[in-house]
Amino acid sequence: MNTRTRKLVYTALFAALTAMGAFLRIPMVYSSVTLQYLFTAMAGLLLGRRWGALSQAVYVLLGLVGLPIFTMGGGLGYVFQPTFGFLLGLIPAAWVVGRVCGDSLAPRRMALASLAGLAVLYAVGMPYMALILNVYMGKGMTFSAILWAGMLPYLPGDAAKIVIAAGVCPILRRFPGHIRQKYHKLITAQTTDDVLSPAMLLHDQDNLAESPVSPHMSHDIIERFEIIQIHN
Repeated sequence: MNTRTRKLVYTALFAALTAMGAFLRIPMVYSSVTLQYLFTAMAGLLLGRRWGALSQAVYVLLGLVGLPIFTMGGGLGYVFQPTFGFLLGLIPAAWVVGRVCGDSLAPRRMALASLAGLAVLYAVGMPYMALILNVYMGKGMTFSAILWAGMLPYLPGDAAKIVIAAGVCPILRRFPGHIRQKYHKLITAQTTDDVLSPAMLLHDQDNLAESPVSPHMSHDIIERFEIIQIHN
């Protein structure tokens, strides 16, 4: 599987996870506590700004075309819901998370990136909520009332999501690289003189003399790994 295909698969996966997060919720007055931002932050941290934002755009577009994957359904009419601005905000939030984090594996950097993305999410969602509540629905709510309706009660849960994302994502990002490093060590040599011996496939260099594997067996093992690499 090449890199682009793998990224597309991961993009679809995080679009699905964000949709799933919409249904793991605690209802409030105008909104609900969900796990959506956890998966949005993870998308930005693991996929980067481009593919992370794309995963959230796919999720929002699928909901707008009618799939019932938003908290209260789906369809174009959802744009008149007070919380639709937060759905739109998921897209730039994932982009900012990926941009701020970059290639860093440090949990603090990932937490900072997730916090920056959360700020973008509220910067998009809160004005949209105020517009729908006060202009479209004619509620006449004050600024403080809108803050309590759309942001303040959710901040503790948001903090927990950031902690989880910053704790889990460094492990998830290191794991593929660790596997690739060991895989590369088995099938390649750094120089023409540094050829893999039978003992290097099964033992450390310190145990070179103790390896029971014959050169013929070693050659067969190397060929098997090369075939696997070509197919992947």
